[in-house]
Amino acid sequence: MYSINEYTWSGRVIDGIQRDYCTGWKDLNSKMIYSGDILSYKSKNHTMYCVVHFDEVLNKFQALSIDGDDVLTNFDTKKGFTFPVKRVSYSFIQPL
Repeated sequence: MYSINEYTWSGRVIDGIQRDYCTGWKDLNSKMIYSGDILSYKSKNHTMYCVVHFDEVLNKFQALSIDGDDVLTNFDTKKGFTFPVKRVSYSFIQPL
């Protein structure tokens, strides 16, 4: 569903090549986590951020640190995060 005029809604299919992959996991607020979501989590005394990415070549989800391209190691590709996370935003920068 989307709104073309911010007043009425349309269910017409929009052609596109990008996909938002759902991980099947939920954050602290029971919101579903998708590829491209920016998540916050606590690390010692700091709030850290990561972005969820679906690697089509490896056919698996990865959590990448916002600070760099570090892949989080405390992340289970089948069960999700081994620590509490909260969805805070969406990455509008998409890989080509």
